[in-house]
Amino acid sequence: MKNYKIEIKAASCKVNASSVTDTLITALNKINPAVPLMERTEKILPGIREAVNENMNYDEIYLIVEKMISAELKKDEIYISEKIKHFNALAQNILSEAVEELMDIFSVKYGQPAEFKCFLGIYNPFPRSVLTKEYFLHYDISDKVFLSASLHEINHMIFFDKWKNMHGYETLKEPDFPDILWFLEELIIEPTLNDSRIQNIVPIKQNAYDSFKKTLIDGIPLTYYIQNLYDSCKNIDDFIDTAYCFLRENKVGECFN
Repeated sequence: MKNYKIEIKAASCKVNASSVTDTLITALNKINPAVPLMERTEKILPGIREAVNENMNYDEIYLIVEKMISAELKKDEIYISEKIKHFNALAQNILSEAVEELMDIFSVKYGQPAEFKCFLGIYNPFPRSVLTKEYFLHYDISDKVFLSASLHEINHMIFFDKWKNMHGYETLKEPDFPDILWFLEELIIEPTLNDSRIQNIVPIKQNAYDSFKKTLIDGIPLTYYIQNLYDSCKNIDDFIDTAYCFLRENKVGECFN
């Protein structure tokens, strides 16, 4: 019996607008240069780059975003409902099988059933909360992107639970740039999801951020080191601890300052 479930729902307009506003503020203030946040937001809300600026406060930006998102959600309301049904079917079959295998890779078992919740709205990038096991995707994506992105986000959540089991986690703050734990969350995407055990179920190649591949340590891409550690460490616990220490010792966060 599976000790988890995956549920797909519609994101509310307020939650959607708030999330996009947070992304824009992060982009305008250049808080996380590792991810091209403004470019990705512009893809879902054409014209947003010119409509907002760093001198605006949260409420001013939110009102602009909320108006744009509300119009799009109302226009595609029926289509979104159809996508929810379709993705729920995918989630209960192929995605569920891959998630079960991912739990085995991380050696994570839940005492109480874990609930992974996906909300469809207007998003790019795709936000997540490892604390609540919620993630948010754009409704107008292909099956391939849905499976790939869902595995990506659920990977973060399972890894986070593994980390808590190994080391604990007292704060209520989501791991975020430039925390070493955030870098580790993002960097382990490639080795764990490209593991043959996952690829045999969902044969979609996963890639870390381009900025990670362009980050060199002694002339070698950062992603190469993480993959090599995954291949050489004796078990998942050893890999997580060794990779974390490697990132900390090489002060990876300073590469993006």
